[in-house]
Amino acid sequence: MVASVAVVGSPGALPAAQAAGGDIVVRGLSLPGSPVGLSTLACAHLNATPSAPGLMIDRNPASGGHGSRSLAVAPSAGSATGALFTVGDLVGTARATVSVHAPQGASGVAYAVYQEQVDRHSQHVWVGRADLALPASAGWQVVDARAQSFRWAKIDLRTGAQLVPGAATALPLGTFAGASGGAGGYLSVGFGCDGRPFSLDALSLGGATYDLEGVPSVTTVSASATEVDAGTPLTLSGSVSAAGRPVPAATAVVEERVDGAWTQATQDGVPLVAGPGLSIEVAPERTTTYRYRFADRPGIEESTSAPVTVTVRGDQGKDQGKDQGKAKKAPKTVAPAVSPMAEPTGSPEEPTAVAPTQEPAPAPSTSEPAEQATPPAAPPEKPKPEPTPPPETTKPEPAPTPKPTPTPTPSEEPAPRPAPEKASGTPSEKPSEKPAQRVATPSEQPAREPSSAPAP
Repeated sequence: MVASVAVVGSPGALPAAQAAGGDIVVRGLSLPGSPVGLSTLACAHLNATPSAPGLMIDRNPASGGHGSRSLAVAPSAGSATGALFTVGDLVGTARATVSVHAPQGASGVAYAVYQEQVDRHSQHVWVGRADLALPASAGWQVVDARAQSFRWAKIDLRTGAQLVPGAATALPLGTFAGASGGAGGYLSVGFGCDGRPFSLDALSLGGATYDLEGVPSVTTVSASATEVDAGTPLTLSGSVSAAGRPVPAATAVVEERVDGAWTQATQDGVPLVAGPGLSIEVAPERTTTYRYRFADRPGIEESTSAPVTVTVRGDQGKDQGKDQGKAKKAPKTVAPAVSPMAEPTGSPEEPTAVAPTQEPAPAPSTSEPAEQATPPAAPPEKPKPEPTPPPETTKPEPAPTPKPTPTPTPSEEPAPRPAPEKASGTPSEKPSEKPAQRVATPSEQPAREPSSAPAP
């Protein structure tokens, strides 16, 4: 290999992986086992020592690039950074290209190196050099190493001495290599000779395109307690790693979810950010789910941790939506004031209710005369001394009919005829073919004086 080529690599970067659409996604800057790599070469000649550039995997500066990221290059003047292709056939290779974004324009250099069959066991190689220039452009520009015309010379790689001068004019790769019997070798395309920054992406060789992307990161978070009282402080702790190693001085945004939507957590109106060490104190008032979000940085992609939930005792919210954060009241059941099956209890003006279980007195036997029932005593509204109350019981004269015989009062006036056939006024009494004992209701007042109406 050419001694003065500085192959760019990134310690801990992941190997290339095949992605959807035929592109090969490169995580980081290292492409182990690949025919495509990154290199920095001196612009003056191949054996000069190049200066290391500043490199950073960053978001694409313009639309039209591959993926979401590209390699941002801050070059040192006099050195060119770009792609290095290893090819088995310089003449038959379909393409060897790079995409360049140079808003200020860029100058660079392309090299072609191949070895003739007679020099297989030596360090003697043919080297072709071509100057490159790109105009300022807001978009991406594609540069193909195979399309360049080179000035050739045969040199000794160990000493840098020129063994055979090349032609005075530049010749295309296919023309010179084909005439010299060249086979496999190397091609490189780089920019930055003028020191102006640019971006590089989509290194393509033959039918494969290598897309430069960041190294994936992994973010975690945990809580010192997962069940607390409202307002009790607790500590969130986390980590950020990339390619299996901690990301130095990493920070993370603290996000929370209380009513179903993720928002940035705040304290006294200030957004919470976990600084170096990734530990921070929170004091939730309600059941809250937390997570860490690591923002991307050069060469490392962003990531979000798995959530962790802190339950606040007594909080009915389950962090599943705005309506579910509130306790629901059970429907209030009101008992009816009066059961629809209740029996009527009499007029509201009556001071005393009649017991609904009271049964009417049984009818007298046909062999014995019926007797008038003694009504229950009731307090008189106004006592009247002059009337004489009727006797408690009256024995009617025996007769084939159950109608009782009226008994004269002490004043020798006829007493009113009793009417056993008349209903007593209570809902439970029914008329009977045979006379029954009459049950007085509270609304009926006992007779205190005989009626003056003569019996019919």
